[in-house]
Amino acid sequence: MQPELLRAGASLSDCYRCGAALSDGARCDAAEAALAFQIYVDENIGRWPLYGSSPLDFRDWLTVARTLVSFAQAAVRRHSAAAERFFESLGIPLESLQPIPLGLPLEYLSPAERSVLLSIVWVIMSAGPQRFIEAARHESLPASTLHLPTSGSPPVLLDLVAALQSPRHHLVSGVDREHPSSPAQTLRMWLRLKRKVRRRGIR
Repeated sequence: MQPELLRAGASLSDCYRCGAALSDGARCDAAEAALAFQIYVDENIGRWPLYGSSPLDFRDWLTVARTLVSFAQAAVRRHSAAAERFFESLGIPLESLQPIPLGLPLEYLSPAERSVLLSIVWVIMSAGPQRFIEAARHESLPASTLHLPTSGSPPVLLDLVAALQSPRHHLVSGVDREHPSSPAQTLRMWLRLKRKVRRRGIR
């Protein structure tokens, strides 16, 4: 997920970590969406790839992708009807939602398993953050399915989490001094302030 950190060895056909020949690994047909994900990453190394219509720093884009990989793993594990409807609304076929081994990071999964996850992530990222928010709210997906990195979360990820945490049928109108705002409401107000500051060009 962070190819810019790798150092090429004598041959690109060998694993950079253990030296094993990559050609000896198990082969499987690449899923079209997973291949599109890989091509997009290769073409945008060091550039400003898009998430929706917004350009992101390359590292931030990879952070979003990594977070959505974890989201896909968590959602597939739960096998909930809401998660299935969420994926279906984004055009992800339900038959592609195969169980992924628990606890294993992406790098330790088989090529076929990685292909499933990257296909899901590519479709979600291609749809953009607003479509994610709309579909997640409509199906009332819990915020627990989206785990933020411990540090350095791009603002767009905070927007996604804030959307999942916000109630579906409740709008805050005005400030009630006698009843302090909830953590979710405070986060939403903070994000609105940050967006206003960015629009005015204040750093």
